[in-house]
Amino acid sequence: MTSNHKFLPVLISLTLLALAGKAQVHYTYLKAAKMVFVTPAGAEESDNKDHDTKINIKIQGTYGFISSETLYNEDKEFANDGSKNEVKLNVRTATRPFIPKSEFVSGKITFKIIPEGDDTWIFKPTLMLEYSDGSRGKFVCDNNLKVSKDNPVATMNWGGHVEEK
Repeated sequence: MTSNHKFLPVLISLTLLALAGKAQVHYTYLKAAKMVFVTPAGAEESDNKDHDTKINIKIQGTYGFISSETLYNEDKEFANDGSKNEVKLNVRTATRPFIPKSEFVSGKITFKIIPEGDDTWIFKPTLMLEYSDGSRGKFVCDNNLKVSKDNPVATMNWGGHVEEK
């Protein structure tokens, strides 16, 4: 390469990056997601989710990719009184800014608590999804899940979401 052309690869790379930032996505993608937790009133062995217990929520989509990973570390108790608590989920990463709707046909959600001290929590999760075309999806766990200091991980398999308009 001559001295006039030594910056050409850098210029091409910068141009491609600028164009990528303005690129349009021509498929339906995940726009927003949240997990809704209900801790049943008076659940056995459940002393709620303590205010200082963190929750790691990892969603694997249809093809096994990690579609979302969120660490909820707000200082908030989830009481065992039947109330609902919502956690906004991360839906974009630097390597996957637009996750296609097709990845949300089935998959697995892993919940892991990081307690400070002893904590046992029984809950029923619901995954709420919103897509770029305005449609919505909802996956409801059929039964309660239980996590504790000694068994901090629970999983929920899901498939065939209920589509809402």
